[in-house]
Amino acid sequence: MKKSTRFTIAMIVLFFGLVLLAKIWHRNPESPSAEGATGADSAAEAADPKTAPEVSTTPTEIPSQNRTIDETAYQKNFSDGLREFNTCFNANVSTDPVEVTFENLDSLLRPVLGEMISKNQEWSDTQIKTESGEERHLRLQLDFSGEDGATRRLTYFRIDPSGTQVPFELGPDQSEDPNDTFIASLEGDGEVVHRQHEVRVYYPNGEEVLFNDVDGKLMEFMVTRLDGKRFECMKLATEQSSCRCK
Repeated sequence: MKKSTRFTIAMIVLFFGLVLLAKIWHRNPESPSAEGATGADSAAEAADPKTAPEVSTTPTEIPSQNRTIDETAYQKNFSDGLREFNTCFNANVSTDPVEVTFENLDSLLRPVLGEMISKNQEWSDTQIKTESGEERHLRLQLDFSGEDGATRRLTYFRIDPSGTQVPFELGPDQSEDPNDTFIASLEGDGEVVHRQHEVRVYYPNGEEVLFNDVDGKLMEFMVTRLDGKRFECMKLATEQSSCRCK
C-alpha cells in the first residue's frame, strides 16, 4: 500500500475518533471540578434540612436587663404618655401612676372609647432557650389571606450563631391552626424565656387600640380613631420611651 494511501486512511480514522469523543463529551459534560461543586452543595443541603422560608422578626425589641427601668420610672413614662394622649385627643383621662397593663389602659380609656366589643391576637412570639443554650422562637400569626377567614399560622425557628433565623419544617397540620397540645410540646424543647403578644382591640365607634406586651409588661400601644387620627407610645419600659400624636 502506498504511503499516501496509508496516511489518508489514518486521517479518516483520526477524524471519526474525534467525532466519537465529542459525542461522549456532549452526553456527560461535567468536569471533575463541577462534580466536586455538586457534591459540596448536596452535603450542605444534607447538613441543613430546614428548607422552610425565613420568617420575619418580631416588631418589638425585647429589652435587655441593663436597659430596663424600675417600676416608678415605668409608671411615669405611662403617665406622661397619657398626658400627651389627652392633648392629642382633647380628652381627660386620669394620669395618676398605676400598674402598666392593658387592663388598666382599657379602664382609663373607657370614658373616651367606650366598652371594648372584641379583640384579636395578631401574633405571639415565645422565646425558648434549650439545654445547649440555643435560642428558639415559636411564632403564631393571624393570616387573613384565605377565603375561610383568619387562620393561625405557626412558625418554629432557631437563631444560629450569626443571628440568622433558621426555620424548622412543619407539616400543614402542624403549622395551620395548631392545637395547644402541639404548641406546648414545642415549648417543652427548652425553658421559656420571654412571651410577647400583639393584640388589636375594637370599640363601638370604630376606634381601635393595638397593644404589645412582653412578659406581661405593656411595651407599646396605639389608639386609632375612625377619622384616621392616632396616638402611639413606644418602648414604655425603657429609657427610650416616646409618644407622639399623628
